[in-house]
Amino acid sequence: MSERQATTGLDEFECYLRDERNLSANTVRAYLSDLSQWEAFLKKARRLRMDRARPEDVRSWLAGFQRMHARSTVARKLSALRAFYAWLGRCARREGRSLANAAKLVAAPKVPRTLPRFLTVDEAAALFDPRTDAKLGENLRERALRELLYGAGLRIGEAIGLDVDDLDLARDVVRVTGKGRKVREVPLGALAREGLVQWLEARQAPPANRALFPGRGCERMDASGARRRLGRRGLMAVGRRVNPHALRHSFATHLLDGGADLRAIQELMGHASLSTTQRYTHLSLERLRQSYDAAHPRNRKRR
Repeated sequence: MSERQATTGLDEFECYLRDERNLSANTVRAYLSDLSQWEAFLKKARRLRMDRARPEDVRSWLAGFQRMHARSTVARKLSALRAFYAWLGRCARREGRSLANAAKLVAAPKVPRTLPRFLTVDEAAALFDPRTDAKLGENLRERALRELLYGAGLRIGEAIGLDVDDLDLARDVVRVTGKGRKVREVPLGALAREGLVQWLEARQAPPANRALFPGRGCERMDASGARRRLGRRGLMAVGRRVNPHALRHSFATHLLDGGADLRAIQELMGHASLSTTQRYTHLSLERLRQSYDAAHPRNRKRR
């Protein structure tokens, strides 16, 4: 495997991740970034090609990230290497060669399970207060995006990836392409529909740009900019920064608190596994426990 073949291999691996594994664009981008760092480490510190790496090389590389990065980041880097070497091994077997997976025997760091942050119902109401729009100079596009994140539980990437044609206002649903390119239909609530209708009437973009939330020219709205604006709004409305995923978590938590079925929430959220959705039951139980501890006379702490 020459240096040129290694570069070509990364290009082919990208196609594999995108077309066969159906991974999201963000995951593909993160994996390729990790592999570029890995390749640079091998060249500089080990003078090795990627197909000659050993488990001890992988451990040494990951050790350099453990102080400055979260365990989840280190675990993702290891996942990127495992996926790459598993794919490289299959390519080698097709050519009648064998290639060991240098990352397979390396133990992944334990990632603590954290409960997602969400807004209370009162905080959500404050965040959506229209008086804040004028204070921040926000427009109908920002409002429509917020309504989709909270009213339909979309990921920020899913919302920004929507085209105008993905809206079916006659049926009050939006067609969403989620992780793994899986398509789901999510119903629109009254306020989300109202915000989208108002935005569509005001929307201005070149005819070639069919993005529901267009940016400059033929580009889509920038996700990082949307995060910054939502963060500023959170500081003003609820006293802390709010990110797009907190609105998605709030969507699920408030549905569950309102009595929605867990399987229905799973479908709305686009979760592949029910265990992912079950995190929100822990949130609701924790809040119930706090209310119980505060209110029950036999459970109050004596002062």
